[in-house]
Amino acid sequence: MVGLHRVKVSGLVWGPDGLLNIYGPEVHHLHVLRKKKNQEVFVFDGLGQECRARILDISPSVARLERLEDIENHHEMPQKVTLCVALLKGDKLSDV
Repeated sequence: MVGLHRVKVSGLVWGPDGLLNIYGPEVHHLHVLRKKKNQEVFVFDGLGQECRARILDISPSVARLERLEDIENHHEMPQKVTLCVALLKGDKLSDV
């Protein structure tokens, strides 16, 4: 699975048969990546849903994908992050 490209698909809703048709910019992105029939990609919606899929068919306007497996999303950093902000003296805060 190393090296698979990730493609964001807005409104990621799979059919009951495990297939998905994508249109527009998402298909263009697949063409830019030079993806062909039977190649695999990661598909995600930006809201936490992600899966591995195979391209069943691709044309200039539509691509048909088959869901292979759901992926558990672990893209958050494991380190705790603390944000520090400097306090400005006097009237300097109005400049910000």
